[in-house]
Amino acid sequence: MEIFGTNGKIYCTANKHHVIAGELINLRAETYERFVQINVIGQKKPAYKSIGFDCSGVITFEYNQSYLSGKIEDKIQNYFEIEIDDELSGERYILRNVIFDTINLLSLLQKNIEFTFDDYEIV
Repeated sequence: MEIFGTNGKIYCTANKHHVIAGELINLRAETYERFVQINVIGQKKPAYKSIGFDCSGVITFEYNQSYLSGKIEDKIQNYFEIEIDDELSGERYILRNVIFDTINLLSLLQKNIEFTFDDYEIV
């Protein structure tokens, strides 16, 4: 599944506070189902069983500098969620447990940042 969008918000949850951490400029996310090969008694060909998803993407956003700079410098564990309106399907998605692949987010304003996420929800 692919998600594309230019309209959305990035939320950060730290110490049970849900704060807007940024505004989305551009996002492309993909999910790939992972399979493992299993042998089935009585069949010549192996079967495949789903064992989960790999979820990743690239994002460009404007961030809330006063909020994010303090949290990153303090090295507090943050949980990010991204709400996005998919331009192709017209549905609204929430990407959960987003992890940005770069440590220094503050130097990457309006550039492509790679990320991974654990789960998504269609709202």
